[in-house]
Amino acid sequence: MKFTICSAFVTPQEIAEIAVAAEGCGFDVVAFVDHVSHPETISAPYTFSEDGIRPWNETAVWPEPWTMMSHVAALTTRVEFMTAVYVLPLRNPALVAQQVSTVSQLANRRIYLGVGSGWSSDEFNMAQQSFEGRGKRIEEMIDVMRSLWQGEMVEHHGRHFDFDRLIMLPKPSEPIPILFGGDADIILRRAARMGDGWISPPATIADSLGTVARLRQLLEEEGRTDDSFEFVLTVTDGDNLDEVKRAIDAGVDNIILTNPWLFEVFVSGGAVDDSAVEGKIDGVRRYAEKIIEPAKQFQKTR
Repeated sequence: MKFTICSAFVTPQEIAEIAVAAEGCGFDVVAFVDHVSHPETISAPYTFSEDGIRPWNETAVWPEPWTMMSHVAALTTRVEFMTAVYVLPLRNPALVAQQVSTVSQLANRRIYLGVGSGWSSDEFNMAQQSFEGRGKRIEEMIDVMRSLWQGEMVEHHGRHFDFDRLIMLPKPSEPIPILFGGDADIILRRAARMGDGWISPPATIADSLGTVARLRQLLEEEGRTDDSFEFVLTVTDGDNLDEVKRAIDAGVDNIILTNPWLFEVFVSGGAVDDSAVEGKIDGVRRYAEKIIEPAKQFQKTR
């Protein structure tokens, strides 16, 4: 199982420093989050909290993920990269495909493209993209991107996107796995039908393992039990070694630790973390000593 660090609500400079430190102490993947703007008043409730309140305020920082990823790639040598998750229907698929290909070439490492359909209608209005029908649109967008990533002449004639024969270069240095984020049934079915993996919303390991079982059933229904499929859990109890071992035994491929020095980050209303970056890095190292090192020793015994 891999360990992913995701630094949310911190500055680009802090993310870079934290990523370098995380690579040095045993993390396998660095994940990048995605939002474009913060409406002062939201029109729709936040999907992943019981009271609909966003777990951040207007001071939260959201660096652009592909810019951030290319910068971190230049500072590191081993860690892989992931978006967790990227709001794909806010964008044009050809432009995203070109961005991903370019970063893939620069990083020369595995990039996992975690995508979501988005929950904020305000953000879609700001980007002048339709909020309605975004789920079906994301499916066609993925078809377009996978086609463009072949690095040869292709054409596409669909409901939302239409173009004659063209080529996009450079192609990715490695195939780009596409993982779907979310736990709604339609998202799980989409992941089982056309995804390379799934990323859970923030939850306990025990709760997410129930969804993993559901996904295994859906993969079987789709005739994909022999296909490679990444189960990635965004965990709120990743500081519990027994629960991490439970995830390993359940065949989880990856767990995401969002700000491992501050596990209460997903409490409704958000946690304010204005501590110095040195303290955050100390927390990353403590987590590696407490959880990653013994977990990887445990894996060797399985």
